[in-house]
Amino acid sequence: MSTSARSLSVLMPTYQRVHLLPRVLEAWRACLRDLPGAELVVVDDGSSDGTPEVLTAAAVSFGEQGIGYRVVRQDNQGLAAARNAAIEASRGDIVLFSDDDMVPSSNALAVLHLQRQAESPGAWVSRLVVPDEVVDTHFQRYWRRRLHGGTEPLTEGQDLGKGGFWFATLSIPRELLGEDRFSRAFTKYGWEEHELGYRLWQRGVRPKFLRSAVIEHHDQMTIGEMERKFEQFGASAWMFASLHPSTEVRVWTGTHPLSRFGRRFLLHEVRARQIRKRDPETLSDRDWVVLLEAAYGRGLRAGKR
Repeated sequence: MSTSARSLSVLMPTYQRVHLLPRVLEAWRACLRDLPGAELVVVDDGSSDGTPEVLTAAAVSFGEQGIGYRVVRQDNQGLAAARNAAIEASRGDIVLFSDDDMVPSSNALAVLHLQRQAESPGAWVSRLVVPDEVVDTHFQRYWRRRLHGGTEPLTEGQDLGKGGFWFATLSIPRELLGEDRFSRAFTKYGWEEHELGYRLWQRGVRPKFLRSAVIEHHDQMTIGEMERKFEQFGASAWMFASLHPSTEVRVWTGTHPLSRFGRRFLLHEVRARQIRKRDPETLSDRDWVVLLEAAYGRGLRAGKR
């Protein structure tokens, strides 16, 4: 099937990821080189680790192959603002969001997204996998099982539901995205993509699973880093709830005063103190869940409004 009728813009925010950035850029260069009109738009969200130099150097190889390549630099404003800047700087008919720790597993990923958009325009989400090379610890093995367990049962084209707007690897036609952008109210990690997805859902957009398009997640997250992200996630829940003051959203985020999640998070905090005293190599999947939900609960309590 021809994919030349519509052009593609890959939108990638980046921040302090210089160790992985060359590999990610090279993967996208290979992925886009045979697609007329394709471009990669990278937004450097105030990095200070050598990222600007890597992005400047990459312009040569993209230019040699005639691939559109654009870099936007801004002061650190967070993921939502960086993605918005990428949208504004891009020109493609189809926008494909991707994060700076995501590596296309084959050159076919962009083509597959364009094919699905030609057949059925909408929000299409790639299948995310965690490769062996980034799994070293007991926690990382758990996290891979968790991620893979959520997507392995899914079939090609399956509806992902209201919470399935995974903008780390999602394509959507520009006209379908419309004037919707990520809310600038979100300056830290958490809920910003779900909030935009919630608005798209209300307009009738349904995210679907593009199982055949595989992308690798190369972030070697530690339990400490993940707990900090879950705390931010919990704190950001109040922003989502304030933008959409409905019982549905408050129950979904755990901000509702009668939510079962609130009571569970408090219980998990007590259990988490005991779990932290144990050898991480002895922890069960359930133990990791308790640690992460306890962290989310701390964020909820800290950000309560």
